[in-house]
Amino acid sequence: KSNISQLYYINIPRLSILAGLNGYVMDFEFMNGIKNLHSLQIHLVPLMLSIRDLVGKISVEATPLLNLENFNPTIIGKIYSFKEEFKSKNIPGADEYEGKEYILSNKLEAQPYIFTKRGSYKFVLVIDPKWITTSTSFSSFYYGGYFAGLCSIKHYFPEEKTYIATPLFIGPPKWDLF
Repeated sequence: KSNISQLYYINIPRLSILAGLNGYVMDFEFMNGIKNLHSLQIHLVPLMLSIRDLVGKISVEATPLLNLENFNPTIIGKIYSFKEEFKSKNIPGADEYEGKEYILSNKLEAQPYIFTKRGSYKFVLVIDPKWITTSTSFSSFYYGGYFAGLCSIKHYFPEEKTYIATPLFIGPPKWDLF
C-alpha cells in the first residue's frame, strides 16, 4: 500500500533491484532507446500498471521518516516513507529536458533535487529527470509542493546536517479528507 495518488517519479533501476532482491525479474527491454519516461507519453500506462503489480507483490518494509536528529549509521540504505512539503532546486522544465540525456553530477549544488527541512536538518531527494513521468510532474517538481513516496538514504553529512536520499517513487500524497 502506498500514500501516493499518482506516480510523478518512478526510479526504474532502483525498483528493479528491489524486485530482484524479492525474487522477481522485471523486463525493461522496451526501454532500450528511450531516453526518459516522459517521452513514452500514453505508452507510460502499461509501465505504471506493471510497477503497481510489482509493488503489490513484493514486501517493502519502509520506516516513516520522522526524526532526523537522531542519526545512526544503520539508517544508510534503509527504505523510508515520506509525506512532506518540499522545495526544489535545479529541476528542469519538461521543455528544457525534452530529448536531452541528463548526467547526474557528484556535486549536490549542480544536481536537480527536492528538499525539506526539519529544524536545522535538511533532507534531500536527488531527482534524475529521466524518471519523471509527465509534463505535470515536471511542473510539480519545478515549483515544489507536497510529495509522498519511498526513498533510500544514501549519505549523511554531519557538518551540513544534510541527508541525501534516492527516491524509489514519488507522487502527490493521498489526503484523508473525510
